[in-house]
Amino acid sequence: MGKASLPDRLDARLALADRDARVARQMADLLREMGFQIEDVSPRGVRFAGTGELFESVFHSRIRASDSGYTFEAAPRLPDALTEAGASVYLPTRPQYFP
Repeated sequence: MGKASLPDRLDARLALADRDARVARQMADLLREMGFQIEDVSPRGVRFAGTGELFESVFHSRIRASDSGYTFEAAPRLPDALTEAGASVYLPTRPQYFP
């Protein structure tokens, strides 16, 4: 997927390994400083959004379109501060329904 076809907005989740509202707020502040828009903060993590280009730049993985939404082509590399907090990042996909 080339830069021209990257989405203007992607929604993502940062999940914490352990419930911790204080750490979640710290992670939200870091993501905001990186240029992301914070949508929601809970003790389990952060819901945030940004452009496709921002995601590729921060997480060092290309974004790929799929039938169920967008995914990282390779495992995203998290900035050290997020890794130290035991966080993981994913792009939620649309659910598949079966008859």
